[in-house]
Amino acid sequence: MQAPAWRHPTGLIRALFDRPHSFAFFQAVRLLDAWLRPSPLEHALRFRNSVSLGFPAGQIETLVSDGTRIHLTPAFIGFLGIKGALPYFYTEAIAAQVHGERSDASRAFLDCFSQRSVLLFYRAWEKCHVEYRLGKDGRAALLTMQLCLAGLPRHAGTAALPVEVAAHHAPSIGQQPVCAELLTAILREHFRVPIRLEPFVDVWETLAPSELSVLGERNCRLGDVVLGSRYRTRSSCVRLWLGPLSRIELDHFLPEAPGGEALAAMLALFAVPALRYEIRLILRAQDVKPIVLDRSWRLGYASFLVTSRSANDRHETRYLIELL
Repeated sequence: MQAPAWRHPTGLIRALFDRPHSFAFFQAVRLLDAWLRPSPLEHALRFRNSVSLGFPAGQIETLVSDGTRIHLTPAFIGFLGIKGALPYFYTEAIAAQVHGERSDASRAFLDCFSQRSVLLFYRAWEKCHVEYRLGKDGRAALLTMQLCLAGLPRHAGTAALPVEVAAHHAPSIGQQPVCAELLTAILREHFRVPIRLEPFVDVWETLAPSELSVLGERNCRLGDVVLGSRYRTRSSCVRLWLGPLSRIELDHFLPEAPGGEALAAMLALFAVPALRYEIRLILRAQDVKPIVLDRSWRLGYASFLVTSRSANDRHETRYLIELL
């Protein structure tokens, strides 16, 4: 049974109680199920039979609360009413008792049987519509299934990137190899800024001490010899261009800023091994300001030595995201 001290109704729940006829039956029961948790729906919500033979204004005739339970009267299912399974004279006789004799005993007797049938009708609909099903914790059951498709744990979300974002992109996350166009489209959709991905960026990689060529000792076979301690490659780095951005947007995508952390978390979802991301932030020309010695400017990120208004966007701001 629902505890006597209920939560204060939210705007949507208040609208449901004030205008129940404007809500569909399944929509209303689902809202009540989410609002009444952790109380079981079968204990807190009671379905009643309609005793009206008038044309229904909607799928729900009435929705009232007595302080301990909520009573919902559907207008399209049950034993009584214009859509009831029993002949109309049963509804007329019981309606006379309810309105004339002020006795609700006969209707309450039929409610004992219709309660379970209507509840099972809702559960059957809920089972066939997994996108609306709620888990024991009140969260959407489909969320866990989506995370499983992506190979992610149930609590994969972080402060920078909610778990719902990972679930939304679960089909794309599971695709291997990762397509550059797909990754760019997902980042654009999520961050709502212009983004361009440049693959196969030419970078220098430093060899580990064990990988160095030492004459007569290691890595001296024909085809394995490397002169020097580093080599150039195009297979370990991609470049992401973000912008043109306003000054506020650029600050948002800096390292350790909310946008920068969200970007790193989003890239980590795709789990591309041994790949680094060079982030290039483009500051639009009208936001390029002369440097001022105060706390609003970060040296090396968004500060410029200029003598006049800039005519071009500036793309000097850069940093690396290494996921491994």
